[in-house]
Amino acid sequence: MNIKIVLLFVFTLIYLSGFSQEIKLIEGIAYIDNAKYISLEKTNKKKYIIGNTDTKEEILKIELFKSYNTIDKRTHKLPRVFFIRINETMEFESDIQSEIELVRFLYKNKIVFFDGKPNEKKVFDYLEYLKNYRN
Repeated sequence: MNIKIVLLFVFTLIYLSGFSQEIKLIEGIAYIDNAKYISLEKTNKKKYIIGNTDTKEEILKIELFKSYNTIDKRTHKLPRVFFIRINETMEFESDIQSEIELVRFLYKNKIVFFDGKPNEKKVFDYLEYLKNYRN
């Protein structure tokens, strides 16, 4: 019985490690699995500028704002993402505590595609949702 549990645990770890990405930050460039993803410039303690590594174009401005959660009694840093080209902002409820977590958040939520372009369709879908929700 115990061997089955150990084997299940080992296979689960192997399975999950196959789907995780290795994220590195080297000299302001974020790499995912050794491929360039985005440029990341920290402008102050809680603000970042995200850029396309090929065109050097600034595509996003991100501000981490603090929110206190009374249930878990913690302060969370939540991202407010400003899409420069379309002049729109989205707020997310994902706790970001480091630059690596910020890159992982952008990648996993498909806010920036792997080619370095922002996912503007996501913003328009969100705005349409809000418009329908409020009516």
